[in-house]
Amino acid sequence: MVLWRERGGPDRRAKVFGWLLLAGGPLASAVEIGYLIPAMGGVPGYYWNYTQLGADGGEALRNVLGDPWLLVESAFSSPLKPILLGWLVLTTAALPFRSATSLVALPLLAERILSDNPNHWSIARHYDAFLWPILVTAAIEALGVLWAGGRRRRARRLGATAAVLSLAAAAGLGLYHLAVPYEWQPKAPTAALARAAELIPDGATVEADNQVAPRLTNRTRVMLADGTPRGQEYVILRYTQRAFPFQRDPDQAAYRAFLLAHGYQELFDQDGVTLLRHTGTEPVPGTHLPGPDSTPYQEKIPPDVGHNFFLG
Repeated sequence: MVLWRERGGPDRRAKVFGWLLLAGGPLASAVEIGYLIPAMGGVPGYYWNYTQLGADGGEALRNVLGDPWLLVESAFSSPLKPILLGWLVLTTAALPFRSATSLVALPLLAERILSDNPNHWSIARHYDAFLWPILVTAAIEALGVLWAGGRRRRARRLGATAAVLSLAAAAGLGLYHLAVPYEWQPKAPTAALARAAELIPDGATVEADNQVAPRLTNRTRVMLADGTPRGQEYVILRYTQRAFPFQRDPDQAAYRAFLLAHGYQELFDQDGVTLLRHTGTEPVPGTHLPGPDSTPYQEKIPPDVGHNFFLG
C-alpha cells in the first residue's frame, strides 16, 4: 500500500520502507511458520491448507510461477469462494476498491479463497473479523476523498448505500438477537459443560471436549477427547452434537457407550453433556497415550462441512 501511494512521488524513504515491508512480511512469516512455531512444539506444515497449489510453500510457489492459472483454478474451485468475494464487495457498495488501503486485505483474502479447507469459505466463523476493519477503513477513506473532491452528493449516496447494505446483512445474520435477553445467556450444552468441569478436582487427568478443555488446562492435565481411549481419570464430552475432532454426530455417543462398558461410571448427565470417571481396574481396550514423538491431531474436515455459506 505504501509503494502504491508513493508511486511517482519524491519520498524515497517511504519507498524504501514499502519495499522492506513487502519483502520482510513474507520472510518473517516464513521464519515463524518454518522455524519458530515448530521450535515451540508445533509441527511444520500443520496448517498448510493449499494442496491444490502444492505440498508446501516452496512447491506451491514453484507451481504458481510455472502455471499462474493455478491461482484462478484454486480461487474458484468451490461456489462458496466467489460468493464470499461477492458478499464482501456488495455489503460495502464496492467502496474499498476506491482506496489503496484495501490492498492490505488481499493477503488475508487470498489466505481464505486459495485454501482447500471448507471452514475458510463461509462467514459463519471469525475469518471475516480480520477483513472488516480494513474494508471499512478503505470505504471511509474513499468517501472522504469523494467529499473533499467536491463530489459530496455522490459521497452521501454511496455512503448511504453502503450503510443500508451493511445493516441489512447484519440484520440477516442475527443483529436483532442483541435485543433478545435470552440470546445473552449461554446455550444449555455450553452451560452444562461448565458445570461438569467444576466437578473435576484439581490435578486430575482428563479427556475433554474441545470447547471446555481451555477451562481445565490451568488446573488439570488435559487431553483432547477424540475417540481414542487415553485411560484418563475423567472424560467430559458432549454426546448429542458433534464437536471437533469427531466426524459424525453419533460418534461421541458411541464413544460414551464404549467407555461406560469398559470401566467408566457416569457422574453427570445434563443437556447432552456427560462426565465420566474411570472406576474400573482393567485397562480400557485400545488405550493409547501420546508420547514425546507424537504429532498434534491433524484436522479432518467432515464431509458435510463447506456446503452452506452462512453455516459453514
